[in-house]
Amino acid sequence: MDNNLQRGLPWVLAVYIVVVFVLSVLSSLPGVADPGRVPLLLIGTVGQSGGMPGQFGVGLVELATAILIVVPRTQAVGALLALALATGIVLVDVFSAAGPSDDGLGFGLACGVWAAALVVLVLRRRQLGVVTRRAAPGAPRVSQRHEHE
Repeated sequence: MDNNLQRGLPWVLAVYIVVVFVLSVLSSLPGVADPGRVPLLLIGTVGQSGGMPGQFGVGLVELATAILIVVPRTQAVGALLALALATGIVLVDVFSAAGPSDDGLGFGLACGVWAAALVVLVLRRRQLGVVTRRAAPGAPRVSQRHEHE
């Protein structure tokens, strides 16, 4: 893959993820969304079943993910969180008894976030190794573990 593309693509995809998550959070705020309008992503679903604490909690995770994915050192962690959130959104839409309540808009956006997060995660996978090495400084690397077996 071209080096410029490998450097620039994660940022373009990260901006897409941030826009979707921030719009999702904003669309669920009281007074911003129309009373009959369903928020873009999971916030609406969790908010309906989990009440305001569920809605608030998912909104915080979405905002944290949006922040992590634009910070260069934490982009892989943000992509991992975005992948987990998008997986949850897709599963809720697929297995919900009522199905998607927004004519598939949230489902389509979640699939886009899932794919974008997966690409960012693959391109930034080395960052996760740094996180795990810092978390367990004395742990042998994967290549060292296989040499002893």
